[in-house]
Amino acid sequence: MFRLSKRYHINPLLLAIFFICLLFFASVVFGYLVEKVKLFEYFDRSIYEFFQFTWHPAWVSSIIVPFNFNFIPIGGAQFLSFLVVIIIISLGYIAYFRRKDFSWAVFACALAGLFDALLVLTIPFVIFRQRPFLSLPNSVSQVASSIWQVFPSYPSGHTRDTALFLTVLAAFLPKKIRVPFIIFVFFIAFSRVFVGAHYPTDVIAAIFIGFLMGEIVLSIVEEVKLIIENKRKLRSKTPSSSS
Repeated sequence: MFRLSKRYHINPLLLAIFFICLLFFASVVFGYLVEKVKLFEYFDRSIYEFFQFTWHPAWVSSIIVPFNFNFIPIGGAQFLSFLVVIIIISLGYIAYFRRKDFSWAVFACALAGLFDALLVLTIPFVIFRQRPFLSLPNSVSQVASSIWQVFPSYPSGHTRDTALFLTVLAAFLPKKIRVPFIIFVFFIAFSRVFVGAHYPTDVIAAIFIGFLMGEIVLSIVEEVKLIIENKRKLRSKTPSSSS
């Protein structure tokens, strides 16, 4: 794994806080840019309208529909999210085949959830980009519109969360799983624009934010793991005091 302190020779906790603040600042700055710069506006509008009206085949819609609200429909009810199912299956695999890494994988996922919640709760107070279907021609249903417009368009939460947790989980799973994970992240990103929920720049930013957050989480986990292992080695080398 990538170690922050080994590269920069700084306290890992302070460095992690610095990178999280830097990521937050960069996310906000890019959010303002995509709203104010005409080039981004033209890019977003062109791609969004292309998927809404020029290329919107029914067979693609049928594939994406189950991912529309990120929940699995079972018997007419919504049960869990596809991402939660992937996390559960991945942790189950780690618990069975890589028991030594299980506690660290759980810790990494919990840390990822904490950092994600902090961004979700803070970014909308600084920048709240309205959903594209509120200002651009679209084919979004009234039901979807009423649900989505309450939440900010930038960055895409579904895409960010998917990129974040799959980046974290991939570090504890066989390398061959990384390609399917990458494909799934881009599929989720594509689906959010295709159904009309987000601008293209919303999902592009979300992929980078999720990936960088995942790398920060993994670096923190690695540092904590090394600290604990070093303490255990010191204890084992320390001779027991004679009575």
